[in-house]
Amino acid sequence: MLRKSSVRSELDVYEKRIKELKQIVAAKKNQLPKLTEWLVRLTEEPITRTEGIIDLEGSFMALEYALEEEQAKTAEEKENVTPKEPILLDKNFRADNTPEIAKLLTDSQKQRLSNVFLLSINEHLMKLNDAGGEEEITPDYELISLTKHWDKTYLAMTSFAFLQNTDSSNGRKVSYLMSVVALFLDDEKLYEISGNYASALSEDENALTEVPEEEVPVPETISESEISAEVETSVEIQKVEEVSQPIVEETPVKMEQGNLDESTKKPVEEITYKQYKEIILLKFNRQYGTIISQISASK
Repeated sequence: MLRKSSVRSELDVYEKRIKELKQIVAAKKNQLPKLTEWLVRLTEEPITRTEGIIDLEGSFMALEYALEEEQAKTAEEKENVTPKEPILLDKNFRADNTPEIAKLLTDSQKQRLSNVFLLSINEHLMKLNDAGGEEEITPDYELISLTKHWDKTYLAMTSFAFLQNTDSSNGRKVSYLMSVVALFLDDEKLYEISGNYASALSEDENALTEVPEEEVPVPETISESEISAEVETSVEIQKVEEVSQPIVEETPVKMEQGNLDESTKKPVEEITYKQYKEIILLKFNRQYGTIISQISASK
């Protein structure tokens, strides 16, 4: 009974949107602005969201292609541009091939679409609050692809703020947010790091793995007074060595290939996968900071 009610509700939404579209076509005036608003409403409605995103994203792709073509034109070609025919919503019209729709999107409409993403991520995070849940929750790739045309940095920073406030014991939630941030910033290193984290999730937290020793954080256990004393001692020793050390002529030492290979191998350390995930998260945070700094510097 509930299923029939749900299907009826979905059909009602589609019927309402189709009726609105017929009214836009029949109006003959201001069709594109009205269609643009209609597509935004389509995206705001979960049932018709996919259809709205496909057309809006297609329009942005068409706009990028049109700009590339315009840049490739010679000065003479730009002067001899023939006037475009007015766009009509006839049987040959395709919204996903019309760059004018992307141009017509207002700041207010873009903000509404960004809010759709924020609602989507909040819904996903609520489901992921259950650390032991088995339902697969993945980022809304199409919605991210659309909103990054205008809100890339802001939404990446918002998603990273969610990540910073997430309990690291909820690996699925951490992995989800890492993926979202990487998708917005479109950085290869962030993709790689988030992929490593996702792979580590399938391992037993207490199982051991090997990582390069240089990647393991060194505990800060030495006090400032100890460091100061150590520095002073090392300076005194160095002075003595500089006075007493005889000059010895260096002679090249021939090493066998096998010994050379052994000496170039980086030392590794065994740690648990729980510790490994913490190291990955630290690397992700550092790379995120680097990307954001680069974006800020380029403005």
